[in-house]
Amino acid sequence: MFFLLIGVVVVLTLPGCGGHVVPQGSAYADSIVETMLQALNDGDYQSYSEAFSPDMAHRNPDNVFADYQQFINGKIGTYKSKKLVSVKTDGNQTTMVYDAKFSSESGKVEVDAIFEGSGNTTMVTDFWLNSPKLWQH
Repeated sequence: MFFLLIGVVVVLTLPGCGGHVVPQGSAYADSIVETMLQALNDGDYQSYSEAFSPDMAHRNPDNVFADYQQFINGKIGTYKSKKLVSVKTDGNQTTMVYDAKFSSESGKVEVDAIFEGSGNTTMVTDFWLNSPKLWQH
């Protein structure tokens, strides 16, 4: 039993276990998410999309941004703050998950951002918000 307990402690403390490895450049990626959320508040597509990968830019063009912003503001309000809850790295792809507060959502809003690259060559390959109010019709 003692060796089993030691094995569990070793596994839980090894770097990379449990999907919570903080990658190099995560502060830069965190600043990208902050910029995107603030730009969503401000209706600033240029800042919102600045770090998009080419595929992400293609899937999220400027001409649909205003509708997306209105949808978000109408359902959950404006962005207020965020807290990083997990980071998972898989190869050169990093997923950062936040709990965020929005002005018209009493619960948390999950913000997921997927990045590729490292340092200041980090690009957003996917980004979404999730909360109960966003699923209401």
